[in-house]
This record gives sequence, C-alpha cells and structure tokens, in this order.
Amino acid sequence: MEAYRKINARYPLEELFGKPYGISASAAARLAYHWQNQTKHNGPLLVFVEQGTIHEGDMIECFLRDGLNAPIPVPKNLAAEQAADLFAWERAWYNNTSIRRPSLEYLKQKNAGWDSRLRW
Repeated sequence: MEAYRKINARYPLEELFGKPYGISASAAARLAYHWQNQTKHNGPLLVFVEQGTIHEGDMIECFLRDGLNAPIPVPKNLAAEQAADLFAWERAWYNNTSIRRPSLEYLKQKNAGWDSRLRW
C-alpha cells in the first residue's frame, strides 16, 4: 500500500487504473485465465467475490475495463466463501511472515492435494 500511495500521490493511478482492491482482483483473475490458457483447461473459469465488499463497484469496473467478465458476487455467510477467505488470509500471513500457523497446517492436512498444486 505504501508504494501505491506514493505513486498515486504523484500520478493519477487511481483515476486511470482503480483502487488497490480492484487492481489486485483483476490481476488475480487475469492470472487465472492465463493459467487456464496455458494448461488448456476446458472447463469454465468463474470468479467469485464476497458480496458487499468495500470498493466492489471499482473492482467490477476494473474487470470490465480489462475485458474480463464481472465477478460473481456471493453472500458473505456462504460457507465456501468463509473457507476461501480463511485460506487466503492464512496464505497472506505466511507470505508476509514465513511463519506457518497451526491453522494453515490444519487446512493443508485436511486438503492434502493442495500441496501438489500450490507452492509453499
């Protein structure tokens, strides 16, 4: 965020490309679509986001500007959304600290196939 603020103070970054959440979500979706193209994955690739998230409108604008389908909003109380949110938080913690919390190890243990698809 520090780098974003620094650049945004000097250039119209937010006005041209959007807020950090929109830029990040759109970039993540583009990477997923790139993976799909590289692996020749045949099935549809759907992007889901938590409904009512702050800057949701800006994020949708980023998707559309980048030629992507708007993400599908899901209710915050949807069980699968909570699991994905927890996993994302644990991964962010690990990426920032290099510390594997017991809760991340528990998630990995319950979903052993993740290790073969994700880099730890």
